[in-house]
Amino acid sequence: MASSEYQVSARMANLITSERLQSSQDVLFPVRLLTRERPPEGAHISHVSLADDGGLYYCKRDQDGAPSRMREALFSQLAREVNLPTPAFRVVEDQDTGESFFGSMRETSTVDDVQRKKFLRTERRDELGRFPEFPGRWFSQLYAFDLFIHNWDRSAANIIVLSDGPRRRLCPIDFAAAELALHPFNQFPVASCETVQVARRLRIVHGFFADSALQMLKLLQAVPIAVFESFFRAMPSDWLHTEERDILCAFWAGEGMHIRIEELQRGITDGQIL
Repeated sequence: MASSEYQVSARMANLITSERLQSSQDVLFPVRLLTRERPPEGAHISHVSLADDGGLYYCKRDQDGAPSRMREALFSQLAREVNLPTPAFRVVEDQDTGESFFGSMRETSTVDDVQRKKFLRTERRDELGRFPEFPGRWFSQLYAFDLFIHNWDRSAANIIVLSDGPRRRLCPIDFAAAELALHPFNQFPVASCETVQVARRLRIVHGFFADSALQMLKLLQAVPIAVFESFFRAMPSDWLHTEERDILCAFWAGEGMHIRIEELQRGITDGQIL
């Protein structure tokens, strides 16, 4: 490549990275809590809050010594970076107590629980017996993402189904159990955990697209360390667990990332982790 061509490519890369950094850092602006309401039964959240922006938020605090708010903010931003859009999320502040919560917005177009379960459990095949690309490809990508971040608690309840006219859209929520920093980089959620069990049931109904799962790994590997580090700067400093943050940043910048990606690629290709 000629020097001038290289310089143009470098400037374009810097511009793209700068735009991604800016978009990442603008995500978590604070809203003020106005109400505290009881959460849905069985939900792993503190409360539901109406905020001063008019949004209704499911609010989560740190629990049992785990930095739940940091993990939620980090992996929600990462999910969006690799084209797995989550519902809008904000810092929800209680000005009376000084507390702040990770708030996931309740989407007005979310289908009810009966419709959601029906959508997830209904098999769809074409006249040749093939699975349609949606939602099978989406589930395949989500499974690869959850394995990568070591999220062992992907239940069917935290896959949100949104109504977009006659069509459906899917959003993942709840990344508090993503324990990427706590395990060896070649270790993944075990077969008995919720994430793997749910993925197996969805695979029976909707199929599994290995090429989509592998594409997700490429997208993750392509996220620059500068963008990954910016996710931490986008959240309040008191949410940070500095030891876990440092482990994750070192992983992203070093050999750990390559080891994990290669192990996942191998497991998806030979079917060992399906």
